[in-house]
Amino acid sequence: MLTNTTSLVLTAIALVAAFVFPPMAAYTAVYVSLGAMLLAGGAYWRQVARISREPAYLLVALAYVLFASTLPFTWRGTDDLLILVALTPVAFGLGLVLLLEAEPRFNSLPVFGSICLAGAISAVFVGLGDVYLSELPRAGGGNNPIHFAHLASTLGFLALVGFFGTSSRWRFMYLAGPVAGFQAILLSETRGAMLGYVAVAFCLLPFFAAWFVRSRIMWLAMATALVLIGASVVISPQSLDRPTDAVVTSYAAIHHLLFEADQGAVPSDIDRSTDKRLAMIRATGQAFMSKPFFGYGAGQIISTAQQFYPERYK
Repeated sequence: MLTNTTSLVLTAIALVAAFVFPPMAAYTAVYVSLGAMLLAGGAYWRQVARISREPAYLLVALAYVLFASTLPFTWRGTDDLLILVALTPVAFGLGLVLLLEAEPRFNSLPVFGSICLAGAISAVFVGLGDVYLSELPRAGGGNNPIHFAHLASTLGFLALVGFFGTSSRWRFMYLAGPVAGFQAILLSETRGAMLGYVAVAFCLLPFFAAWFVRSRIMWLAMATALVLIGASVVISPQSLDRPTDAVVTSYAAIHHLLFEADQGAVPSDIDRSTDKRLAMIRATGQAFMSKPFFGYGAGQIISTAQQFYPERYK
């Protein structure tokens, strides 16, 4: 059992590492947060059995059992255990639950939303530093720009939980989360993150409009957000090039995937990067259909998929 001070510090470390640092130091943040959660699991081990009976963790356990049940049919070597190893950190989330139970000061939607908001805003500053100070072509904060964009966007939308945790007028500040996530995506020029952002925003906006149709502050906040997004586009018009390309290329890629077979060369209306993804999707589908119940085993994922790649990518 941890002392109150130690528990407080460990909870703060876990939350900040998990929800503030990812856009700027993801590879360090993930190990710090997992380490803090693992320590908490050891310190509060008497409570682990109780929490692990929650439906969410029973589903995780079911995933382990289902995958393990395929091993006798696919076993080729120890590499086939890789997926079980990769899923192990999911169970570490028990440690975060234990910490939040021990530290109720952190266990509230406004606090969690504020931490996520800090992470999304920090991503914007990191991205600005990458592009305008370090003169990098795409923001990444030391990460892959794709990961950077998805992390920032996720944190931005997660910040909205704070909006529903309080009736204070200050709750509207949490709307800055998605705006910050959008700015980070533009700085990273990541097409997939842009499409994902648009999809989530499209789903959320009607609900917000219906819930707060009579709220002047809500409409003012949304108008301010649109002005900020519009201003960023005016200041940097080229920032829309990648999002526009994302829409056009995605439409072409979906058309090829659904209606056209591979012709042996990169189609003229998509780039090579998109063509590689199409090859992966097709190969995955063919591999799945050839052994849909037990699969090939984790150790054979790459070699199996390669069998179905077009000749130019074998």
